[in-house]
This record gives sequence, structure tokens and C-alpha cells, in this order.
Amino acid sequence: MLATAAIRRLRSLLGLALFNNFTRDKYDWRRELVVVTGGSGDLGNILVRKLAKNCIKVVSLDIVPPENPLPSNASFYETDITSSASLEKAAEQIRCDHGEPTVLVNSAAVMNMASILDETEEQIHQVFDVNIISSFLLIKEFLPSMIKHNHGHYVDIACREVFAPGVNNVDYACSKSGTLALHEGLMKELRHRYKAPKVRASVVHLPHVKTAMVEKVKGSGFLKSKIVKPEPVVDLIFRQIMSGRSGHVHLPD
Repeated sequence: MLATAAIRRLRSLLGLALFNNFTRDKYDWRRELVVVTGGSGDLGNILVRKLAKNCIKVVSLDIVPPENPLPSNASFYETDITSSASLEKAAEQIRCDHGEPTVLVNSAAVMNMASILDETEEQIHQVFDVNIISSFLLIKEFLPSMIKHNHGHYVDIACREVFAPGVNNVDYACSKSGTLALHEGLMKELRHRYKAPKVRASVVHLPHVKTAMVEKVKGSGFLKSKIVKPEPVVDLIFRQIMSGRSGHVHLPD
């Protein structure tokens, strides 16, 4: 039993080392700048405030301002992350005010809970624009500096539906499957195309989290999976950021 446990532990450590290109990187959290998309939403807002509470400078991007004032080391920029023009304008102002971001957390998401035949074209475009197209736009805007300095971390949010799409949730599952594919491809490009082995990429696989978005669609009757509170989810994301390592992260059952 002890030998088996030791072998499993060794395999886990080797896998982690391989996932991080057998490199280590040091983060000075007094100097890092974290950008969080969807920062006024339930999940993003808690994450922004947790980062700020831990003396980390953080920038929140959203189309709506936060309900309550942010801490002094947190800033809000009204931004439509589905628009490259809006994103470019916000990024330019962020660089002017704070410098280059070194950590990017894409927590913005939308969900409609409508069947394939009932969804409108506008709803379909909205889901894919927010949940996956924006990821490409964010990466194009903020990762060049991380690649240049071979230092940084991109964190995206997927969901368990990528493995088992549910009824009335197919578009959301498809968009988050794209998140997973993007993560895998980005890891390879960072390693082989851009020679930036210390730039990290993580994807967090979440169950349904108790947010306004999920509460809104829960009444449809098709949302049968367990709904978890946002605090342990934010703790999970926070720990992954602070680890400075790439990874696939799952919330334990």
C-alpha cells in the first residue's frame, strides 16, 4: 500500500512538473497586477475583493460597475470584453495607470438555459461571444507582454458540462468545451511557438455556482446538478493564482 501511494505521488509530481515545462517562476505579489473579467458579477466580485484583501493590486473589467466601492488597491474599468475596440481602449488605460497585467482571470460568462430549437440567433451569439470569443480577444491583448517577459498566468473558467452536456444547456457546454480546447492549444503555443515556458495557463472546471446567473435559470426545472456556494470556488481560483503553476483544477465533491 505504501509503495503504491508513493508511486502515485511520484507520478503526480512528474505530471505537475511536465505541465509546467520543468520550470519554476517567482511571483512578487507586491508588484504583480491581476485583471479579472466579470469583476462585478457574483464570482468575480468576491475574487476581486479577496485579491485586494491580500494586498494584491487588481483590476476589474465589466460592463456594469460594482454595487459597492472597491478597496483602494482595486480599480474598475467599464469594458465590453466581446469588443476588441472596447478591450483595447481599457487595456491602454490600464497600462497607463498601473503598468502591464501579469495575471489574467477570465471569469465572465453567460448562460441562457434554452433548448437548441428555442434559442434565438442573438442568444447563441451572446453565449459564444462572452464565453469563448472574448478569451481569444483577451489573450491577444494581454499575453504578448507576458510572453515578452516569460512571466504571467492566464486563468480561464470551464465547467463540468464539457464532459456531459445537459438539457437546455448545449450552447453553454459547447462554448466551455472551446475553453478547454483553447487552454490545451495555448499551452502548446506558449511552449513551442513562443518559447515562453514560464507563462502559465490554468483552467478551472466548476459545477454550477450559486450566482445571480444560475439562480435566474434554476427555475427552468432542467438544472438538476448540485449548486455550490461561490466562496469555496473563489478560494480554489485564488489558490491556483497564488501557486504560480499551470493546471487543470477541479472543485472536490
